[in-house]
Amino acid sequence: MTNFFIKLVGIQFSKILLFSFLLAGLYYLFSFKDSMNSLEIQLNSLKSQKAQEEQKAHDTKSTEERAQVVQQNVTKLSQNLDDIQKKLPNNITTSDVISYIEGFAKKPQIQITSKRPLSTERIDIIEKLPLDIEFTANYGQLGTFFVQAGNFETITTISKYRITKALNSKNALKVELTINGYRSLENKEEAKKVVK
Repeated sequence: MTNFFIKLVGIQFSKILLFSFLLAGLYYLFSFKDSMNSLEIQLNSLKSQKAQEEQKAHDTKSTEERAQVVQQNVTKLSQNLDDIQKKLPNNITTSDVISYIEGFAKKPQIQITSKRPLSTERIDIIEKLPLDIEFTANYGQLGTFFVQAGNFETITTISKYRITKALNSKNALKVELTINGYRSLENKEEAKKVVK
């Protein structure tokens, strides 16, 4: 061990300084590399977190935009329903719908042979009053009937029809229709109770 100390004392100061710098450099390099690896891991983690936050912000913005569109559609729908409720009478009955249909048949001189009321159906803020009818008509009479019914579409619609050749005449058609009359419910609160 004494030999080691003698050799150590015999080394020149410049060599000791150079060796010290070399050891310090190696220590700094390995220590710095560990720090760099640690910092790189932290940097990658922060980048990943930033990407996730940006995705969340994008999703939130997209959701907010969709919510605004839905809110606008709900507002428009509510306005449309209010308009429909104002246009539709709330006091018509199935007999009124029969009167309307007889009015449609009057101009083309159609004789309705069968009128059968069906059960009413409530849809949101309106009530549908369906009615099955049958009659015999030629093409011109049928066209006029449809025009008359089409001009009254705010209160009635033709939901189903079946037209076949009449057995007793060569130019006549047997017509079977389901005509729906519509009436609004008294108010939206009543409509909500019906839906529940």
